[in-house]
Amino acid sequence: MLIRFPYNEQRPFNTIVVKTDAAWDALRQAAGLGWFLQSNSQNKTYKERVEFVSSPLMAEALALRIAVLTCRRLKMKRVCFESDSAQLIKIVNSGSGALDLHGVASDIISCIPAFVSVCFVWIPRERNTDADLLAKSALNAPGQFVVDGVVNALS
Repeated sequence: MLIRFPYNEQRPFNTIVVKTDAAWDALRQAAGLGWFLQSNSQNKTYKERVEFVSSPLMAEALALRIAVLTCRRLKMKRVCFESDSAQLIKIVNSGSGALDLHGVASDIISCIPAFVSVCFVWIPRERNTDADLLAKSALNAPGQFVVDGVVNALS
């Protein structure tokens, strides 16, 4: 079930808040993706660098997709995904939008049934600093990705 909450509204109890962001380098066509999971009991940080990314919006979409896939893999049931990309949140919530994002947006939307409740919410950039720092550090760490503080070399 898709449930939407304004960014300043209180979330239901036991809802995991996941903030996502991306940093994009036009010259290298690379992006750093960062996602930050906040729960009542703990916080987890993730970041990854990806290559061949065509635009800042695509980078934001890839960050949201990997965050959604992470939460599905971890079998989380109540999740609110937050991004400072108003355009991306509009695309996901409407189910239509930019053609170049169609595949990534479809991947995100296809994961919705895995959750008991899920929302996709725009937040102001100043409320997304944790994910922003993760994304920037991932972009500046070529040849490796970091998940929960563990560095792994890309094959």
